Amino acid sequence: MKRTNSNADYGVKTKGLSTMSNLKKALLLIAFIGFVNNTVIHAQDVETRKGFIGIGLGPTIPIGSFVKDNCEVGFQFNIDFGYLFSKNIGVAASAFGTSMASKWQNKNSVGLTGLMAGPLFSVPSGAFEFDFKPMLGCAQGVLYLGNDDSSSSKLTFTYGGGAAVRWNCWRKFSLSASAMYCYGKPEGVDLSTIGIVVGATYRLK
Repeated sequence: MKRTNSNADYGVKTKGLSTMSNLKKALLLIAFIGFVNNTVIHAQDVETRKGFIGIGLGPTIPIGSFVKDNCEVGFQFNIDFGYLFSKNIGVAASAFGTSMASKWQNKNSVGLTGLMAGPLFSVPSGAFEFDFKPMLGCAQGVLYLGNDDSSSSKLTFTYGGGAAVRWNCWRKFSLSASAMYCYGKPEGVDLSTIGIVVGATYRLK
């Protein structure tokens, strides 16, 4: 009877698996290099546009003296607008809303809904644009009181702003990410937050 060399067979199989693994790594590397190369080429050809309007959503972190002790991390929704008068300077506006649930009463939440505007400082770098936006405006602050659905709301002065990055990965659209600070103190209750917002923008001519 012919004897089979199991060690040799195992070595062949191991070598085959190793070759397949190396091939996969090589293909992934080629795909990554192609992606980077395409991004660089796109960055060189990206069309300059003066404005944008976008939407974004993300978590908001309570940092005000009231909400940081009494509220959970909530969420924030933004509608952002910007227009550049020159390469680096323009105006910005943001309609925003924040909502944070109470730590003690699950039904109840607090938040700000408002509009802020101010100067826009933008720094382009290839396919990316870095924005800095100090803003002020007004907001409606909402406080839910007690165990029922009764609420108190009052218009309040608000200020803040933040920093954002826009990746112009298409000719007319961008992906965006930003950190935004919102200060508001209706009826003496500090509802200040920092929102981490991601979304998409439409690039205006």
